[in-house]
Order: sequence, then C-alpha cells, then structure tokens
Amino acid sequence: MHDQRVANRGGMVSSNDSVSDLVDHQEVKFESLSKELADKELGLATFENELSAFEKRYARIVGILLAELDIIEREIAKELFRLHPDEKYQENFHKAGRKAQASQEAVNEKTRQEEKPAYIPSEEIKNLYRKVAKAIHPDLAVNERERAFRTDLMVRANAAYKTGDKQALEEILYEWEHRDETSFFQEGEFKESDQLKRKIAQIKRRLLEIETRMGELKKSDLYQLLLKVKQAERDGHDLLGDMAKDLQKQILEAKKLLDSLRQQEKG
Repeated sequence: MHDQRVANRGGMVSSNDSVSDLVDHQEVKFESLSKELADKELGLATFENELSAFEKRYARIVGILLAELDIIEREIAKELFRLHPDEKYQENFHKAGRKAQASQEAVNEKTRQEEKPAYIPSEEIKNLYRKVAKAIHPDLAVNERERAFRTDLMVRANAAYKTGDKQALEEILYEWEHRDETSFFQEGEFKESDQLKRKIAQIKRRLLEIETRMGELKKSDLYQLLLKVKQAERDGHDLLGDMAKDLQKQILEAKKLLDSLRQQEKG
C-alpha cells in the first residue's frame, strides 16, 4: 500500500506543469491560427483589389455607355411627357431622371482617377503584407487600447498593399516593432493563458468573418461577370467589348427615337 502511494505520487503531474503544458498547447494553436489569419487576410485583400480593378475597367468600357444611354432615355421620357402631359408620363420622366443621375455618379466615381494598368502585387509585396498582418492584426490585441492602435496600422497596411507601397508596409512594421508596449498595459490584465484563449477566440471569429465576406463577394453580380469575362478571354472573346458594341447600337437607336419625338408637335 505504501509502495503504491509512493508510485502514485511519483507519477503525478504538478498543477504548474499542467498549466505550462496548456499554455504550450495554446501557443502552438495560436501560432498556427495567426499564420492562417495572415494568409486569409492576404487572400481577401487581393480578391477585393482584383474586383475593384475590374469594376473600374467595366465602368470605363461599359458603364460610361450605360450612363450615356440613360441620359438619352431621360430625354426621351422628357419628350414623351411634353407630348403627353399626364401623371403617367411625368412619373416616367422623374424615374428616368433619377436613373440617369445615379448612373452618371457611379461612372464618375469609378473613372475619376487616371486610368492605370491593373496592379498585380508581387510575391515580395504579398509576403511583406502577410508578415505585417500576422504581427499587427487587431484581433491579437489584449485590450481596447491596443486594438485601436493595431486597427489604425491595419487600415494603413491595407491601403499600402492596394497600391503596392513597399516602403509604407516596412514603415508600419517598424512602427509596430518599436512601439512602447507599456502604453498599452492596463491594471487587471488577463493572465497569459487567458490572453491566449481570448486571442484564439478573436482569430476564429475573424476567420469566420473573412469566409463570410469572401462568400458574399463571390455571389455578387460583379464577380459573376468577372468570371464570364475571364472565360470569354480564354475562349478568345472580348465580352466587355461585345457589351460595349451592343450598347453603342442601342444608343444610336435611342438617338433616332429622340430626334423623332423632338420633331413632333404637342397633341
């Protein structure tokens, strides 16, 4: 009996050892999730940049013609209201006016900047962004003060990645690595194991948010059109060009109708 008790005591693990093992396990999990989060953030930022570039391309090739057609249709509605001054035609005129204004504003927003070749991030920029995101991500913060600081850096990092600004990314990383850590300390902070649990939970939530966001973007009309354009290019066709040609034909027909209506006298 005595020997058994001695054996049991010899095989027991102290509570400190258990806590240490738990922390080690959490650190491994945290490191793995941090890497996954950086990769997912990179993937989302790259995907959003690609969609944004395509949206501007669409606006310059197709959107500008759609806006022109909407303006002509507004003028057609105006002439129809002149020829038939009743409530139905008045409402159609107002609707056409609102549509034309919205189309023009949308095109202006997407074509305001000078047209530049589509930006394709290099592997160097991707790796640097991944490194920055892994270090500064807001979901790694242990309190709101630190989260605010990290969030500001992350916003700047996303903007820098969007334009391929390597220097800005390096400066953000330098700013983080040389931060004053004591400025984020608050009384009553969580112990290390609790901090890791909190960070892991935050990372998991962000990963789910990214997955949801990617799903929404892939269901969007813009992305579905992008897929069709890419497939057409692989087949040797210019889908956006074909859409533009079709709109140009519609514009010519609409102009003819408008000229005809302007020549008519009020009934």
